[in-house]
Amino acid sequence: MIFLRPASLYLSLLAGVILLLYLLRTRTGRREVATLFLWKGLHSGRTAPARRLRLLVDPLLILQLLALLFIVLSLAEPTLQTGSASRIAILIDGSASMRTIADGEHSRYELAVKRAIALLDEGRAGRAAVISLSDHPRILVGPEGPRDEAAEALASSRPGWYADASPSDLSRMIAAIGGEGEFDRAVLFSDRPFPDPPPFLETIAITGGENGGITAFTIREDPAAGGVDAFVRVDNYGGEDRAGRLRISDGADSVEMAILIPSGSSEDYVIPFPTSRSVSFTAALEPADDFPADDIRYFALARPIELSVRWVGTPDRYLLAALRAAVPVRLVGEGADLTVIYDADPPPDVTGDVLLVHAGMPGIVRLGGDGGGGDVLALAPDHPLLAGVRPADLRVWSVPFLDSIAPGDVLLTAAGRPFLVEFTEGGRRVWFLASELAATNLPVTVDLPILVQNIVRRVIRLPAPLDYRWAVVGAGIPLRGSGEPVDSVVGPDGGPIRILPGQAAFFPPVPGEYRLVTKRGTYPVGVNVPLSESLPPPVIEPGEDRVARLGGPAGLRPLWPILAGLAAFLLVVEWFAYARVDPFQRRPR
Repeated sequence: MIFLRPASLYLSLLAGVILLLYLLRTRTGRREVATLFLWKGLHSGRTAPARRLRLLVDPLLILQLLALLFIVLSLAEPTLQTGSASRIAILIDGSASMRTIADGEHSRYELAVKRAIALLDEGRAGRAAVISLSDHPRILVGPEGPRDEAAEALASSRPGWYADASPSDLSRMIAAIGGEGEFDRAVLFSDRPFPDPPPFLETIAITGGENGGITAFTIREDPAAGGVDAFVRVDNYGGEDRAGRLRISDGADSVEMAILIPSGSSEDYVIPFPTSRSVSFTAALEPADDFPADDIRYFALARPIELSVRWVGTPDRYLLAALRAAVPVRLVGEGADLTVIYDADPPPDVTGDVLLVHAGMPGIVRLGGDGGGGDVLALAPDHPLLAGVRPADLRVWSVPFLDSIAPGDVLLTAAGRPFLVEFTEGGRRVWFLASELAATNLPVTVDLPILVQNIVRRVIRLPAPLDYRWAVVGAGIPLRGSGEPVDSVVGPDGGPIRILPGQAAFFPPVPGEYRLVTKRGTYPVGVNVPLSESLPPPVIEPGEDRVARLGGPAGLRPLWPILAGLAAFLLVVEWFAYARVDPFQRRPR
């Protein structure tokens, strides 16, 4: 005989409470009588042993203790083993789609757990193995696990963010727990049953909830005009039209548009984002539906998040601090997004945009001798480069004369000479600041970081490689994809992810933006829920759950109904004995 719920035996400690209450009950009391002479002849010696035993042992107490014993034994579910103990393998779908809210309150996974625990209770299994099945399957309870342990593991488990399992994943996990011959039943709870399941597998479909989501999202840069274009595809698999907003964000700014997706249809959108200079983006549908995981998607361009800056000439800590306050900066020797030439001649191999500070550049501007200072005037106050800048607060004590200057947008003048000019030359921008910062009050004003931030926003960064592949949860991401070994990986929550020495790839466990930190810069990686999890589950009619059995009927015979009946009988007898009523005695006439 085995107990399927042995923890219930601890309830037998309640017998101590019954005994304590019995001992505390008053055994004797005072009685008023008419006379005492009738009591004088009674024997006043010691009470006979048999009478003392009857006084100490109350029949009602015995009945109560026996009833408690049978109740505790019935709760422990004793089972007579007539053959081999019944074993069941529970396989629960742990893929991302099981997070879908099925009934307005509970997810598909929560409903699957409830049905799995109910199956364990109904089946009276002696042992149970539990497997979380996805393309990254896990054994939650081994093949020798008690049923209570299996139920606890199911109740505390959570679905992952992975794709559905394949038939090979199923076979591999069944083999890992001993093979199909080790179990009397193998039951799969899933919202996407296998199209051609093996004969030994029972399938219980868990459905409910409607979904639609972003099924394609990519970003393409526009080096000529600046900014990016977002390409988005939205599918609506639900039974009703979906109205909402589609928002594209780069972490600092966002653009959005209203959308209406008819039921069962797909719509493509091209959303210009001309002001963005970021490398990582998100696309979000608002409001979210029953499966919010695919209502937000991540994408990252294949280049570092830092602005690569090449510095030529005299170092200036004020200008460098303003650059680093505006954007993460990585100083490089070549291949820069922005070259700063400070009071020096430009090198012949300049690439990208250029910031000239008290410096000339062939074909653009050539400096003459320095002259006196003067008032600063804004010739184009509405230009984006002057947004937030107050020219009236600027002071300049020395402005050079210019021997030559190419056509450009003169934004500020000082002493009647160009002080801040923007040029567009050969697909790049060149900004000219005539004076050294030490000849102005810019280092002690808030205008310098504002001006530098406006310049950074207009930098035409070197285009990223044309790589528009998605990274998905659970798929390996190479740790040398940027050409340099990855020093560390930062997760979506900002925390570090441990990398072992010699590790070639890491497998992101959740969707979000990851960052690969290398000596060449920090490279963002957008990781998404697999597209397969957005697809609606197959239509399953009620009653189509597939039932199969590995072996014959379980070799267990439950004994708890008999014990429960005996406990009920003893409680009835105890009640009649307490009431001192004989139910079989006839009422006198």
